[in-house]
Amino acid sequence: MQMMSKLFKIGFVILIILMLSDACGKRVNISQEPKVKLLKNLSFPKIDFEKSPKLRLLVWHDFIPRAVYDIFRTVYGIEVVPTLVDNNQGVWKIMRKFPDKYDLLFISNHMVKRMIKAGYIRRLNHDHIKNIRLLEEKVFRLKYDKGLRYTIPIAKGCVGIAFNINYVPGIPRTWGFVVNAIKNDYLNFRIGVRNEYRFSLGLALIYLGYSPNTTNLAELEEAKRLLIANIRHRGMTLIGPESTKRLIDEDLLLALDWNGNAAAALKKNYNIRFLLPEGKAIVSYESIAINSKSKNVRTAEFFIDFLLIPQISALITNYNYFANCNPASLSFIHPIIRNGPGFIFPKEKYAVFLEDLGENDKLYERIWEEVLRARPDPSLIKLPLPEVGIYREISTR
Repeated sequence: MQMMSKLFKIGFVILIILMLSDACGKRVNISQEPKVKLLKNLSFPKIDFEKSPKLRLLVWHDFIPRAVYDIFRTVYGIEVVPTLVDNNQGVWKIMRKFPDKYDLLFISNHMVKRMIKAGYIRRLNHDHIKNIRLLEEKVFRLKYDKGLRYTIPIAKGCVGIAFNINYVPGIPRTWGFVVNAIKNDYLNFRIGVRNEYRFSLGLALIYLGYSPNTTNLAELEEAKRLLIANIRHRGMTLIGPESTKRLIDEDLLLALDWNGNAAAALKKNYNIRFLLPEGKAIVSYESIAINSKSKNVRTAEFFIDFLLIPQISALITNYNYFANCNPASLSFIHPIIRNGPGFIFPKEKYAVFLEDLGENDKLYERIWEEVLRARPDPSLIKLPLPEVGIYREISTR
């Protein structure tokens, strides 16, 4: 009876946490219905080891909802303290400066081998991560970490074209569409590309017909010139966590951005669309790893296992709009999200993975520094937008 009473109290507290979490964070709540369904038949494994009271985590902005940490603390009495970072460069810099501060960290697939070589992440004990069996089979064959020896993928995404149909005409069937579309003066200062050198230079290289993993200096210089030209002559901006809000507010009308970000924007602005152009597209798996210097390894493994509980995986996807790698969670994910941009993914033959380039990564860093120094032409003007949209405005004249 005491056990039933305890479970009831935990369930009630979790329900309150889920309801309050809607008011926190920047993502858009779909409805209360999925969260009620998520609670149904939810059970948690017991801890059979001496737990640590606190875990420190490096994680992307707007990636994991506060409710996940709150539920973990409510059920197990373990506090998870997240530090939010914008990109992989941010994670790398923090780990170099504070190599023993964090227990867990998120990284993209192309950073895994680099982190292993640097000795920053430890090999996982799969016996302590029982829910790894729920992951889709193909993730165990991914080249960057075969067998998932060091990382566990929590989400996957791809970079495509997010655009506002009121101000950008046509359908972006190719990457060349972007080059033609930005000749529209209304798009000055309203175009964006990811503020991360491997992704942005990679997209420029794909457009130019090169590999996004090239180490050919001439090809990289050509990609750099393309990006700099668009910054100077079109006011192209380098976007980070704010891209979703800027798309919603129509301060960004065309962006080379993650599908999950476009999906989140679409929920607030129905004029947003996301498409993958024909041909190659950069994909990324966002994975969690354990710091090799963590003193709380067993608790960190338990937290990873907790994230793979289907209902928890769904809670994360219902918040960040990115597809996860846990098929058992699909029934708990809101249909609007399941059928939205966050679940668009290229066919395997078109999916391109960024690779670890070893010492050649410094070549990309040097090239990117020149991109960062570029500034828009002072004569460039940001035109006010017609309220009804550019093309509706023209048609009514």
